Amino acid sequence: MSSEEAIRLEDQFGAHNYHPLPVVLARGEGVYVWDCEGKIYYDLIEAREKLKNDSVTFIRIEQLYPFPVKTLAKELQRFKKKAKFYWCQEEPKNMGAWNTARNYIEWTLKHIKADDIKIRYIGRKPAASPATGYAKKHLAQQKEIIEKVLS
Repeated sequence: MSSEEAIRLEDQFGAHNYHPLPVVLARGEGVYVWDCEGKIYYDLIEAREKLKNDSVTFIRIEQLYPFPVKTLAKELQRFKKKAKFYWCQEEPKNMGAWNTARNYIEWTLKHIKADDIKIRYIGRKPAASPATGYAKKHLAQQKEIIEKVLS
């Protein structure tokens, strides 16, 4: 282990006021691990139940700061040899937690020596507004995201 890898997690991300993340692991021990936040988690769970697709594991991140790297590392450890990692969010790519969470998750994947240290994004394309303004368009985009995640 290099000296950079030996940095303690607390030193890297701060130990003050650290609160463990209430990570929610859903059923399934598949090769796809999805980190997500917000309401889309529930939509994904519901769709997965309808499809009876247990090959996908979801981890809901409920706390973004301080980012719970210790808890996430512990949860991702069992997937480090065979999984691909994804981030899913409802907000457009240039909004929401993606730009912050990506760096923490990639650092965590390096720290646990995962075979695949890249975190991929699935969600709405970058936009000037967090909402489309049209319910039909929003539902169509939501459906598209869920289909990408579960296909």
